[in-house]
Amino acid sequence: MDLRLAHVGNARIIVSRAARRVVALQVWGRLHSGCGIALAAGVALEALGWETRRVYDYVVVGAGSAGCVLAARLTEDPDVEVLLLEAGPADVNQNIHVPLGYLQLARTEVDWDYCTAPEPRCDGRRIPLPRGRVLGGSSSINAMVYIRGNPLDYDDWGISGWSWADLLPYFLKSEDNERGTSRWHGAGGPLPVSEQRSGNLITQAFVAAGVQAGLPRNEDFNGANQDGVGMYQVTQRGGLRASAAVAAAVL
Repeated sequence: MDLRLAHVGNARIIVSRAARRVVALQVWGRLHSGCGIALAAGVALEALGWETRRVYDYVVVGAGSAGCVLAARLTEDPDVEVLLLEAGPADVNQNIHVPLGYLQLARTEVDWDYCTAPEPRCDGRRIPLPRGRVLGGSSSINAMVYIRGNPLDYDDWGISGWSWADLLPYFLKSEDNERGTSRWHGAGGPLPVSEQRSGNLITQAFVAAGVQAGLPRNEDFNGANQDGVGMYQVTQRGGLRASAAVAAAVL
């Protein structure tokens, strides 16, 4: 990976040429207009000796979960070049990659630091709403729970081509689930899905208590139904987070 850093005024820009011909620019600072971003990018590339009048086939704004996937899919065509723009930094913070580190990521440089309005039933407190401002977006700072949503959510949209039956094949195609292939899961896709590794005794006791209280034991919340109590699968592999940026191999 060829990773280069440049400073432009109060902005800092990382430029990367990935093996898949994706160029990613992570921009720090507040560049409010598209022109501002284009100017900053041009100056940075010029400072690094890069061609400033480069032409790209696609420009993807936002290197969050969707942006990373879109850039990766577009560049499966070897003749396509993509410019991927991200307002936050590269995903170099070790707390991103070590799963327990996610507890340290809220209200840092990789979080947009959103809050709710004052909550009347929480003594007027504003509740933090962490959202990723980093390569990989919120998939780089979340709790890594792998869950697709309820099939009825998709069907209730009532949009042609977006029903649960339409989307399930793409979920299966995207997965590299360590359980292997089945009616509900896929293997060999870009997104690693694994069992939890910690075996925390409190977690096991919580699940056992739910079963004792009469809740059904659910071994797969992405299976036939989502009711019950059990252990989530997670977007991890080898004890490390598998964000959209990692899964899509953007950098």
